[in-house]
Amino acid sequence: LGVPFFYGTILRWPVPEYKLERLADLEPRSLLDEAGMRWINESTTVDLELVMPRDPTACFAAMEFALGSLALHSDPSQPPGPLDTRARQAVAELRCRGDLQALWRAAQASGAELKELAKEICQIPAPSFQEGTRGDWAARYLSEATGATVDSDSAGNRSVTLHGRHGKGPRILVCAHLDTVFPPGTDCTVRQVQEHLIGPGIGDNASGLAVLLLSARLLAQAGLPFRGELILAADVGEEGLGDLRGVR
Repeated sequence: LGVPFFYGTILRWPVPEYKLERLADLEPRSLLDEAGMRWINESTTVDLELVMPRDPTACFAAMEFALGSLALHSDPSQPPGPLDTRARQAVAELRCRGDLQALWRAAQASGAELKELAKEICQIPAPSFQEGTRGDWAARYLSEATGATVDSDSAGNRSVTLHGRHGKGPRILVCAHLDTVFPPGTDCTVRQVQEHLIGPGIGDNASGLAVLLLSARLLAQAGLPFRGELILAADVGEEGLGDLRGVR
């Protein structure tokens, strides 16, 4: 999806007829700095090994894109259409907005917290069809971080809806999957070797889920500075035989 650190999908809801607005439609370089790109290009064992980029804000590209999408679709002068041609401009404008500077500073200072969060998530086993324990943990985090009600559906997805303080607008979904490819009984202990975190599923998808959860906390701390609704979902059954059942 352009940034292995965040395995998720971004959709506008209801889905417009013209196109699904996915981060995969974008050129990764448009959302990441050079340090982030080098990290991605050198991460060939993302399931088992994670190296944090020097600038943690590179990890939040998906959330930047979601906020940019909300901003674009909240402007009635903007006609519907693919976001990929306007994403660079939207993200650049977000970076310069005075009311978002505290949010960007908090994201930039979040490296150690993000690493510990990914480590803690990874050590909660979550094979496909057995994501319950990790899902409950994620739900508790979301509840404590946002103060909002966390929903759980029949599939086992956990989600929270954040209402922007600037009033009504579009609805955007950002999700990161709970499950891993590793079977029951796998030792999920995470160890650190210099700058590397090593453990089963640390990259896919403990790190992506960590970004989603920490984004919820940072956005709530910043007072939800957007228009519309942002739905953050931890979905089940992405891997293998799970066949994307959570997002379906």
